[in-house]
Amino acid sequence: MVCLALGLATVALYSPAFHFHFVNYDDPVYVVENPHVNHGLTADGVGWAFQAGYAANWHPLTWMSHMLDCQLFDLRAGEHHATNVVLHALNSVLLFLVLARMTGTFWRAAMVAALFAWHPMHVESVAWISERKDVLSAFFWILALWAYVRYAQGPKSKLFYALTLVFFVLGLMAKPMVITLPCVLLLLDWWPLRRGAPASKLVWEKIPFFALAAGAAWVTVVAQSREHALSSLHRNPISVRVLNVFLSYLRYCEKLAWPSRLSVIYTFYYRVRIGEVVCAVVFLSLMFGIGILARKNRPYWLFGWLWFLGTLMPVIGLVQVGAQSMADRYMYLPSIGLFILVCWGVCDLTRCLRRQGTLMAVAAVAILAPCVVATETQLAVWKNSGALFSHALALDPDNYVAHIHYGEYLSGQGDLRGALSEYQRAVELAPDYLPGFRDLASVLSLEAAKDASMTARAYAQVQPELELGVIYNPADPNLRHLLGTSLALAGNFDAAEQQFAASVRLAPEQLGGYYDLAQAMTAEHKTGDAIAVYRRVLQSHPDSPEALDDLAWILAADANPGFRNGAEAVELATRACEITKTNDAMKIGTLAAACAEAGRFDEAVGWAENGREVAASHGQTGVAARNIELEKYFKARRPFHETP
Repeated sequence: MVCLALGLATVALYSPAFHFHFVNYDDPVYVVENPHVNHGLTADGVGWAFQAGYAANWHPLTWMSHMLDCQLFDLRAGEHHATNVVLHALNSVLLFLVLARMTGTFWRAAMVAALFAWHPMHVESVAWISERKDVLSAFFWILALWAYVRYAQGPKSKLFYALTLVFFVLGLMAKPMVITLPCVLLLLDWWPLRRGAPASKLVWEKIPFFALAAGAAWVTVVAQSREHALSSLHRNPISVRVLNVFLSYLRYCEKLAWPSRLSVIYTFYYRVRIGEVVCAVVFLSLMFGIGILARKNRPYWLFGWLWFLGTLMPVIGLVQVGAQSMADRYMYLPSIGLFILVCWGVCDLTRCLRRQGTLMAVAAVAILAPCVVATETQLAVWKNSGALFSHALALDPDNYVAHIHYGEYLSGQGDLRGALSEYQRAVELAPDYLPGFRDLASVLSLEAAKDASMTARAYAQVQPELELGVIYNPADPNLRHLLGTSLALAGNFDAAEQQFAASVRLAPEQLGGYYDLAQAMTAEHKTGDAIAVYRRVLQSHPDSPEALDDLAWILAADANPGFRNGAEAVELATRACEITKTNDAMKIGTLAAACAEAGRFDEAVGWAENGREVAASHGQTGVAARNIELEKYFKARRPFHETP
């Protein structure tokens, strides 16, 4: 009955998420705009999932779970949210069963599971589709704990030892943060399992787990390095990181005890009050000291505290990835340790009271009811990108990351001026944070067609900062790429080509640099060089729809007949349309032009009509008009060639 109530209540609490949208923070990279994922579960996609580097992570099982969702539900966000919710409900039920078995208690285990299921700090892990890795890795983490408890307590121990290893591997493949499991297993040996084997034997049997954890950590660092996701010591000095460790541990405890002002992103505080640091150090030392003193009579205290400290260590910020100083999602597993400490502690403190059971039931309701209300309120924040980042800005108007993503939301809604204002504010707050410049350049390029004078003035403000950034960070490919974009949009294609070429040399794995280099070469009438760049991209990424389409267009429609090749253009454009499921009007138009260049005018007319219909269905009036213009050429049995 407890399992049923816990599971159903959790699904009911999170059911509003079934109507939520994707958000513009990681969801495009993970699912919406990721062709490896949004095409569903395919053999090529599974092979790609095991590559290290994309999105600065290695979590193949998470990628495959997103692929399966796309296979079953396409890009209907509600169903993707439902998968997260169901996994969270399963995790809560499994946690209750595992705690009850390994501690021999019932209601305390149920209370910990209920807090885990309904605490508002876990909303981020459940309501954010990109955090599938949290709920999925926790599922296998808890199964690993179950298998280990069975191994330690019952017969057929070799089978359950092997199962523990298997579940650990699956957890690592979902999110490498679970590398701390071997340490937690050692804690379980001490309490509550109280295994009497010599310490050396207990450590020895964990060697395979530590080896797997080390391997996963190495792969993760490689993936983050390839994507340049690791923050430099220049941006986040070691002194700032160490102070942030103490402050974050304190703030995590505060938010778990009083979950207010929860935000999707907490930026770094570089000006720290010394009193707050002292309080954090004293608090952490006091909690640890109490645990040491009470380790014999109340071992749960030290157990829960070490669980919290240890499982949070991989993301506490000593190795800094991203702009956040802390994150609610990081508490998904570490919070269990504090819940155990509190629930067992309260039970001990009230043991001498009369009618303890009644008092504990009342206290449980008094704690869980506000949690449910707070979770319901926090959940509404995640309904779309606008709600999410306007909420973050209401809490912290100087949150530059929130300004960037709120600007992206406004841009998607057609409010380019509002988006420009948000991006400029982000650049003012954090002139060394590259995404601010990238998005500023993006919205400026969209505004260029509407108001060239405004665009030129805005770029005049931004370009000196980019040039200064390149002087101080000459080996940063992203800054080089962004400066090249700025120069290209300002019409200085020769200088832009130099920056794009430098970006490609510094980061040959990043395709965007190649595309923009080729486009700059085309603008400089270096079409032969541009073709060579596109062919180089297709050698390493033969299924890149952008490279296929761009090269096909040159081969079909370039003004110089020496570069045209209708047959090859048809082959490339056909492949680009297949990859995009014939749902991209621009690529369909390229295929039409390629067919015309190959002399297949009837097919060209058909594809141009198809491109017009697809563009109209997507509201792309400009693209639809372009295909109508192409159609006129093809009906007249003439290929389309660009003007010299």
